[in-house]
Amino acid sequence: MSQIFSTLGAMVFFPIMFNIFIVTISFESTDILIITFLMLLANIYLLLWDWNKLKFIVLPEANIYLDNNTNFSKKMIWTYLSVVPFLVMLFARIFNTRNAN
Repeated sequence: MSQIFSTLGAMVFFPIMFNIFIVTISFESTDILIITFLMLLANIYLLLWDWNKLKFIVLPEANIYLDNNTNFSKKMIWTYLSVVPFLVMLFARIFNTRNAN
């Protein structure tokens, strides 16, 4: 819902997605293989996007972290606004389950 933990999420999701991709290689369905490959590729793209934050893991002498994000993306209002769609979907889901019974 917000970008605060996006780098951590991409790091945690990479080994999971890599294992799923390796398992789907043994399947005969090329559709599943294409989907998992594209998801793995998107995850690699996210990790490369945050290279400035992650290079201290790979490089022995990483330089100082340079945060070159724009001021627009650093505003905390986007974090709080991301809660609104979540709450709307939550209330819609609760309302739908009550009406279904």
